[in-house]
Amino acid sequence: MAAAKKKTTKRKTTNKNKKVTQA
Repeated sequence: MAAAKKKTTKRKTTNKNKKVTQA
């Protein structure tokens, strides 16, 4: 469960970075 949460956090961070890059 912890691993899944960590993976989700990493994915969320990637999306945030991607959004900033696109902006």
